[in-house]
Amino acid sequence: MTKDKAWIYWSLMLYAAFGIFAYFYLDIPVASFFRVYEDRFFEDFFTTLSIAGESHWFIASGFVVYLIYRKKNEIYAKRALFLFFSVGLSGIISGIIKGTAGRYRPVKFFKENLYGFDGWHFNEYKFNSFPSGHTTTAFAVGVALAIMFPKYKVYFILFGFFIAFTRISTTVHYLSDTIAGAFIGSVVAVFLYKKYFKGIDCSKK
Repeated sequence: MTKDKAWIYWSLMLYAAFGIFAYFYLDIPVASFFRVYEDRFFEDFFTTLSIAGESHWFIASGFVVYLIYRKKNEIYAKRALFLFFSVGLSGIISGIIKGTAGRYRPVKFFKENLYGFDGWHFNEYKFNSFPSGHTTTAFAVGVALAIMFPKYKVYFILFGFFIAFTRISTTVHYLSDTIAGAFIGSVVAVFLYKKYFKGIDCSKK
């Protein structure tokens, strides 16, 4: 195993371990903390801001930019497609896992003391907690933009963390939901770049 592959392997293992640890030891305490200190203005404010993590903004804009530049600028067109597919594919994967896993959202724990997974609940809001779709989108976008514009990568990755925070702080998701979403969005963006979109960084014209 090469050093690069070993680094990836151990990083994935540590990431998975943290997600499992959060599920058993952090999810309920963190959700309960924000529930206890819940403030209407605070909740409405961060719920509104979390709209920035909805996938349709980026799918639509990526497609439109691609249409505009597909015959004018190949690099710009590829960048737009990279964003489009990063968000779209990670969203599909996230949606399939959501319905298959059927994890109770925090509201089910607060009202009915239900925690964990029930399985096979497609399009049922209170059973679609895992993974966080908004966080999946935010990290797909953040990592994709960080790859294309590495000079500003810190800001793009912080965008992902911020969206994850809005989902936890408004108690619509558990911490481990956002960890899983961040993983899916990041891995999909990196995979697509390495497999299909190399050479689209900002040093290219």
